[in-house]
Amino acid sequence: MSDLLSNVREFFFDAMRNGYAAKVEKIGIPHMNHKGIPYKSRDGQFYLIDAYCVNTLTSYSAGTTTIFHKDQPVWWVNYVGRYQPGSTKYLKEALKSAYDRNLFCGGRGPVECRTSDGYTYKNHLEINSFQLFSGKEKLLDPAGNMVGFHEYSGRELAPLG
Repeated sequence: MSDLLSNVREFFFDAMRNGYAAKVEKIGIPHMNHKGIPYKSRDGQFYLIDAYCVNTLTSYSAGTTTIFHKDQPVWWVNYVGRYQPGSTKYLKEALKSAYDRNLFCGGRGPVECRTSDGYTYKNHLEINSFQLFSGKEKLLDPAGNMVGFHEYSGRELAPLG
């Protein structure tokens, strides 16, 4: 693994542990009607912005996460789907369980896990390398009913490996 790829991957996990899955303040991105979660490396060489929007009438959401190295975009993911109101706390729990272990599964949660309140998170990976990935995640309530999903894909934007 190249030094740049290793550093981008390490920065990804650091940023995500301290981002959406954590309790952090989001910033407004008014010209896009998005909310965002920015994160910068201590040395200032890496920057991440996780920007997303939610249609309040349908609960559908879409977003992107972009990592910049020395002000150039080098890695990107997009996601789109829908989570029922109140279910995202279980999604965050699943995501955090992967990020805390530096487990890369398409940049989302693990292949499968059960949350503290009995929800089941499942992540179907179609392609899974840090440099190119895609898949679909879903969250089931304790009775087995689907309460949310996201389709996602992403890739390197510069040769990292």
